[in-house]
Amino acid sequence: MMLGLLLARAGVDVTVMEKHADFLRDFRGDTVHASTLRLLDELGLGSRFARIPHRLIDTIRMELQGRPVEVDLTRLPGPHQHIALVPQWDLLELLATAAQAEPTFRLLRSTEVTGLLRGDDGRRVLGVEYRDPSGETKHMRAELTVACDGRGQQCVRPWACDLEPSARRWTCGGFGCPPGRRSERACRRLQRRARHDHHRPG
Repeated sequence: MMLGLLLARAGVDVTVMEKHADFLRDFRGDTVHASTLRLLDELGLGSRFARIPHRLIDTIRMELQGRPVEVDLTRLPGPHQHIALVPQWDLLELLATAAQAEPTFRLLRSTEVTGLLRGDDGRRVLGVEYRDPSGETKHMRAELTVACDGRGQQCVRPWACDLEPSARRWTCGGFGCPPGRRSERACRRLQRRARHDHHRPG
């Protein structure tokens, strides 16, 4: 949802498909880190986020190589020297509401992606096949398709063989954007703050 908001604010036509009618799922993620809190401020959403019930923590205790370690987040640079704990569905609704204020953004709820549309080479993704709220199967073509349905799920599974297995619990993938001013503008927006990823048109 964050990516959709950033792209929409860069003037890119964006459609987000959500399988369910709402975001009230039992997600694992409930932490919002200092860098994300700063990004919410930059997007003009800091005050709205502050109204969501949440809890702040400024100390993390963990075990590292068998030894207890305490991390003091008050030493972080910037205005947010803490991590916020917030229900993920509340954060997603906040982002969705902000994104829907953009004229180039569409959120389709109760819409399930059922497959990928592929080019003649079998590798290039041209869009998605999806089931709308009435149960009808449709196609949507797109210059860029981003799969956020979880590792091993409908969109990730077909190309998962290209991924190198890792003991860490994340998945990395790459994509290319067609050259042009709109792609460059969108990438600049994504690169504004370091988020341990890389985006470039080409």
